[in-house]
Amino acid sequence: MIALVVKAMGRRGPATIIVPTPVLGVLNLAGQAGDLLLNQDLRLVGSLFASTRRSEEIPPQCDVLLVYCEIEMSGKVKGSTRSLRELIRDSGAAVVVVAMNHHVDAYIAAAPKVPFGHANLVMTLDRKGTALPTFLARLFQMMNVGISMPVAWNELAPQIPGMDHADAPETIFACERGQITFGGAQPGVAAGGAAPRS
Repeated sequence: MIALVVKAMGRRGPATIIVPTPVLGVLNLAGQAGDLLLNQDLRLVGSLFASTRRSEEIPPQCDVLLVYCEIEMSGKVKGSTRSLRELIRDSGAAVVVVAMNHHVDAYIAAAPKVPFGHANLVMTLDRKGTALPTFLARLFQMMNVGISMPVAWNELAPQIPGMDHADAPETIFACERGQITFGGAQPGVAAGGAAPRS
């Protein structure tokens, strides 16, 4: 697994975002190919969320967004007039997973640094069959008991140089929103409803 961790730091350090009852969004811009993958993924991750909203055009309002699309090497998202950053912004999601395989250069072009559309962004290089939904299910289960996303990620796939994660998908993890967890508020940490939007 490849992980690029970008820490989201403020003046007082990273604040934990707690999403009490996360809503899952599914955006399929890839037609039948997307349907096959999303149905596979939802069998493993769908039950971990309070509800699921699906769309084939407009990004659904949600806390976690699974995107099924083709991204051209130019960074353009096929089947949409929106860029990847605009899809993230319009969904309001704090966690976004591009769940179809793409080359790293396509992601570099699709996710430039702009002042909007930031998320803890998982960009899939190789799903490795069912490895992606299996990994995401374990990740979201840990987040559901109050473990923040970067901590859970590192427990599942320790970021040790040269370490092989044969059972994990190959991804890039851009941790732009920092410490996000689901419904597992720790003492002294206030939960403020849905995750703030950016």
